Amino acid sequence: MTEQYAELRGRLVVGRKSDGRSVYYEAAKKELIVACLKQGVSVARMAMEHGINTNLLRTWITAYQRRSAEVSAGDIARAQDAAFVAVHVEGKQRSE
Repeated sequence: MTEQYAELRGRLVVGRKSDGRSVYYEAAKKELIVACLKQGVSVARMAMEHGINTNLLRTWITAYQRRSAEVSAGDIARAQDAAFVAVHVEGKQRSE
């Protein structure tokens, strides 16, 4: 594990809930997710090195990718909407 990821492990868990579940620091969680998305990185190894469940990390990654896709789709929709502006023209009406 590199030193960058060693200090990330120390910042990841910020507390525990009354039922024993961990509370995670959002910024550190995002760093871990982005690190896992790099080419050739093993999600299982990253999870083991950071002391979290592999399935939990995979869930975080999936949620992150869905949020990113939704934001991208929203940007595309806004750009397409901005390209068309309806214009109402008043004047003579043609009779057919």
